[in-house]
Amino acid sequence: MIRKVLFGVFAAGLLSADTINSSTATFDLTTGGGSSPTGVADGTVSQFSPTLGTLTGITAFISADININAAVSYLGGGPGSTFNGTFSEIPTLASLPGVSLFDTSIEYDVSLGCVTDMFGNCLNSADFDSGALSGTPMLLSPVPNMNGYIGMGTVPFEVGDVAFFTAFSGNPGVGEFNSTEITGSFYLQYTYNAAGAAVPEPGSAALLGMALLGLICYRRASPVKPLADRHFEHR
Repeated sequence: MIRKVLFGVFAAGLLSADTINSSTATFDLTTGGGSSPTGVADGTVSQFSPTLGTLTGITAFISADININAAVSYLGGGPGSTFNGTFSEIPTLASLPGVSLFDTSIEYDVSLGCVTDMFGNCLNSADFDSGALSGTPMLLSPVPNMNGYIGMGTVPFEVGDVAFFTAFSGNPGVGEFNSTEITGSFYLQYTYNAAGAAVPEPGSAALLGMALLGLICYRRASPVKPLADRHFEHR
């Protein structure tokens, strides 16, 4: 199951904005075994160049391919008993300037089960590959201080991996991860007002509004001659 979460949006200005992507960073994160293995992978993407204009918004994009090798086992019970373990693999994203840890909107849930043999024991392991998953684009909110994203340098990020068993059904048993791996890519999309774009000054806009208001009031106040008077003047 893939769960998607949409984060808040920030926009500034009334002009149509341009967008540009940072450099795309790839990551490969592998963890060891156990009941709840974790791990992190660090990377960087390019900052927004101030020569392009004024930065107004930032959106994060991430896609991942999740590989899990897990095993379930059950000891005791009668022949033909069933046991299922459901587990999840969740990439997380952290270390962006001014943004707290949040879910990347990708969660992969699978089930693995076994049927006991004549001695009441079972053991089963399997490898699961999610294929390419794309999380919902994450509009950074609350809006961070833009200074950490503007310049000619880089923006740091950290992809984490959280794997755990979420449920057991049938009979009590043991669930273990043999290994997990997440590979994918990440980039930021910058929304900005291009340099040199004409923006009306507040004073000019106010004067224009007052002029239009005066014209409307003048037209409403102008008397309209009766039809008879206009006919007389024509003659």
